[in-house]
Parts: sequence; structure tokens; C-alpha cells
Amino acid sequence: MQHNRFYRIFRFLVSGGAATLIHFSVMAILIYFGLLAIYATMLGAIAGAASNYLLQYHYTFRSERSHRKSAMEFLFASLLAWLSNVILFVIAHQFIGVDVITAQLLVTAIVTVQNYFIYKLVFHAQVSANSYDHENQSHRL
Repeated sequence: MQHNRFYRIFRFLVSGGAATLIHFSVMAILIYFGLLAIYATMLGAIAGAASNYLLQYHYTFRSERSHRKSAMEFLFASLLAWLSNVILFVIAHQFIGVDVITAQLLVTAIVTVQNYFIYKLVFHAQVSANSYDHENQSHRL
């Protein structure tokens, strides 16, 4: 069981890393074209969330739930993550005066921990024993 948890956390970080790369890329492009950083991070977070859903559903948690149920819960979880990102970014960047890159990196670290526990509720609680058997077989190969 500990072995499965390690691989799930690893897959979560890989999936989240890819989504974060999309978030940061969209944010950087929008800032480059003159959009204010706060709006750029908002739009970047939305782009990252869209890709993150598919990665977390299929790769990290290997959920067997219907997309209708999972997507709605993920949408709520993403909204919470998005609001956390915006609020923490405003605090770090506008109120404390941390530069844009450092502020976003700090915020991303905090929101990552928050997301793991929320996504675990959204996807993991519904993962069947068959998924665990599949994981164990694939790691033996």
C-alpha cells in the first residue's frame, strides 16, 4: 500500500507539473503581450486546470468514475484552487511586494499541497480495487 501511495504522489506531481508548466507558459505569454500579471495568472490557472483534469483523472488516480460526476467535483476543486491562487498571489505580489515569479512559485507550492488532498477526495475515494491490482501488476513487469 505504501508503494502505491508513493507512485500516486509521483504521478500527481508529474501531472501537476505539466499543468503548472501550461499555467506558467500562458501567464508568461500574456504578460509579454501586456496583460497585467493578476489577469495573466488567472487565465493561466484556467488553462492549467483544463489539462490537469484529464491528467489527474486518467494518469494519477486512474479513476473509474463517470466524467460527469468527476468533472463537476473537479470544477469545484479547481475553483477553490483558482481562488486560492489569486488571493495568495495578490497578497504576495501586491501587498507584500514579492516579484511576480517568486510570488507565483510560492503560491504554486501552497496550492499544490492543497490540491493533492482535494483531488484525493475527488478521484481517489472512487478508485476501485481493480486499479490497485493493475498498478501492482504494471510495477512488477
